[in-house]
Amino acid sequence: MLHNSIEYSKAGAERKTELVEDSQSILDRKEAVSVTAQFPFFIDTFYYSFFFLVHGIVPEALGYTGLLASVLYFAGNCVVLLRRNSLAIWESAGAIVLAFELAIGGWLIYHSFS
Repeated sequence: MLHNSIEYSKAGAERKTELVEDSQSILDRKEAVSVTAQFPFFIDTFYYSFFFLVHGIVPEALGYTGLLASVLYFAGNCVVLLRRNSLAIWESAGAIVLAFELAIGGWLIYHSFS
């Protein structure tokens, strides 16, 4: 990208179009890799929520919140893969996952001292 930006400032109109397209393909690849890398996060959140819920380590409401949050995060991630400009579900689910992670972390820390 840095090379493209330097070359862009020196290029003519035709070359600028090529550089813009090249830069856009780099950004698209980066975004696809980033979104794809979120799938292990979904799997991890789902499985440990399930594990904590089944074994009674956390309250049921917290366990089900984790399951719901991870499924919503997965759905949002799929929507982003299909429609690049549609981030609403993914961002909303990410906020729910963040709240869940803070709640479960607090719960586990608090009860580890009890």
